[in-house]
Amino acid sequence: NVCRLKTTLEAGDLGRIYRCRFFYGNGTASDVKSSDWRDQGLGVLADLGSHLLDLYLFFFGKTNIEMTPWSFNCFENQVFDHVIFGADANPILEFEATLLSWKNSFSIDVWGEHGSAHVDGLCKWGPSTFGLRERIFPSGKPNEEQIILECPDSTWEAELEYFDALCRDGHTNVDDDLWISKTLLTLAEAYHQAGLR
Repeated sequence: NVCRLKTTLEAGDLGRIYRCRFFYGNGTASDVKSSDWRDQGLGVLADLGSHLLDLYLFFFGKTNIEMTPWSFNCFENQVFDHVIFGADANPILEFEATLLSWKNSFSIDVWGEHGSAHVDGLCKWGPSTFGLRERIFPSGKPNEEQIILECPDSTWEAELEYFDALCRDGHTNVDDDLWISKTLLTLAEAYHQAGLR
């Protein structure tokens, strides 16, 4: 469904993209708290936030975006266990990652001038849905299409093929990894400088 969303964006079906929201959460706060090595560093910002940034790169490929911390919290852990950050960019971006989602949850919502697209859930946890809503002008209930994927997740095979091809050809995406790491560190530093909560 993530690949369906990318295809939808590349086709321009949504028109101009206004806003994107990424959410990734699990309920591992207690596990992290009881671990000497996990309850340190950047917490959920690095653990799940890195995946959200990687998805953003997959969709948009722009690394000139300046992210800002909006809300960083340590509710049950020594390190961040709930973060919200984003960018007042084009499109507007919002990222939320948490260890306090007692039901594992994942979603991506994209709103554009011609409609919206929505991914809900990951196949590793159960069914995943992709919804496409076509805007009705001037207003009204959208035309809606929904695709439900059951387990198992077949994208692992495509990912392995992609990785093998990179290895065979000697290509890397290390620049993406460096951008993600720099962005995470910059967000944490901005949070500490601003004394946010």
